[in-house]
Amino acid sequence: MSHSVSVIMAREELLAGVIGRLPGATLHPAAQQVALIPVDSALLERLGPLTQVHAESFRLLTSALEALLAQWSRNGPVAYLETNYFGGLGSQASALWRRGSLELGPLIHDTTPGHKMVRTAVRDLPINTVIRALGVTSSGSMDEFDTVGFGGVRSNQDWSRSGAA
Repeated sequence: MSHSVSVIMAREELLAGVIGRLPGATLHPAAQQVALIPVDSALLERLGPLTQVHAESFRLLTSALEALLAQWSRNGPVAYLETNYFGGLGSQASALWRRGSLELGPLIHDTTPGHKMVRTAVRDLPINTVIRALGVTSSGSMDEFDTVGFGGVRSNQDWSRSGAA
């Protein structure tokens, strides 16, 4: 089974105030006053040049999107998160901007063949680390990844179809 998600995540209030600058984008409330905006190639094309940045970590992060995230982060922390798994192998990556600058990351955990396997506690995986930096706390047996709804989706399209998040 695959898991391939690319999203912007921040406090819901912050994203609600800027979503109008992203024609065609959709805002999905998650847990603990955090929300997300799925990122796809159509959204990136509307932002400008498709010059990829941090290519060793992210598939879809472009220089135009990174500049927008940095700008938005002047009003509060903003994260970019990606997963790309199939059959339990793959990667997840995350980054966090605050006060106009990249503060955390890019963080990556990659289990695809050919990459050095590093045992990492679930709590310390890149997405959990950055979601926690946004102020989300896990509860019970759920980690931050599941708390915001990532465990219930497999692709960006699932956010809309299931009402997840």
